[in-house]
Amino acid sequence: MPFSHIAGNDSVKSELTSLLPSLKGTTLLFSGPPGVGKLKMAKAIGAYLLNDKERVDKENHPDLSLYCVEGKSRIHTAESIQKLIDTLQIPPFEASCRIAIVDAAERMPTTSSNRLLKSLEELEATWVVILITTHPEKLLLTIVSRSRSIRFLPLKEEELNAADPRIAYLAEGSLQKASLLGAPLQLQIWDHLKKLEESRLYHKRLLLIQSIDQILTGVEEENLETEVDLLFDQLLYLHRGSPDLDARADQIEHGRAAYKQHIKLKTILDWYYLLDNTICGK
Repeated sequence: MPFSHIAGNDSVKSELTSLLPSLKGTTLLFSGPPGVGKLKMAKAIGAYLLNDKERVDKENHPDLSLYCVEGKSRIHTAESIQKLIDTLQIPPFEASCRIAIVDAAERMPTTSSNRLLKSLEELEATWVVILITTHPEKLLLTIVSRSRSIRFLPLKEEELNAADPRIAYLAEGSLQKASLLGAPLQLQIWDHLKKLEESRLYHKRLLLIQSIDQILTGVEEENLETEVDLLFDQLLYLHRGSPDLDARADQIEHGRAAYKQHIKLKTILDWYYLLDNTICGK
């Protein structure tokens, strides 16, 4: 099976397997939570139909077009979608069909979406278009109705293959989130947070928070908010058995919001007061 290497969503795999012989000339809409294998499944379809897994995995097959959001605004530019529309008029170079994958399709400008709709309505029989989204409600209804919708579900704990109960609990069925939580960066932060919870010495707490700040300093700006979100998720997990969990959770969410308002905290003392309040409830 072309999808055997992808964890979870067995019903989706079965449905797609039955559709493979008749996919040409079709627009698929993959929707569901982030990190559950939507893009992997789209690429697996490409590898099967183009009969070239190696070049599809490397994203350099001439009959594969992959469109991702661009820049700090994380949107599909009008120029990018126009390029897709123009490309949909070109026949295959090598294979019997061509594949276009649009990740985060809900991030297309409305005017571009309207133009793309016309191309999807007149899609050539040599094309397969796969739109991927975590927010199908933000897509044009006409695009949704024109597409074959495939709904992905969160993975079960056993499908995440996470030996660490912290990861299984916090990943919420997302392979992507499980991978980030198991990466060295978040493992270091988790270790520091546990020590921070145990210590009541001002100097030691300040050193631990300084270490967390230094860890996050090395994170690329576009990934920083995601990593900090995971930090606060781990704080919630740390206090999951606390008798005053509701109060702690409110303070942790307040800390998360405060961090996002500052985008990046300017000084180590900002970090100290933020994390000290969220952990100790002061």
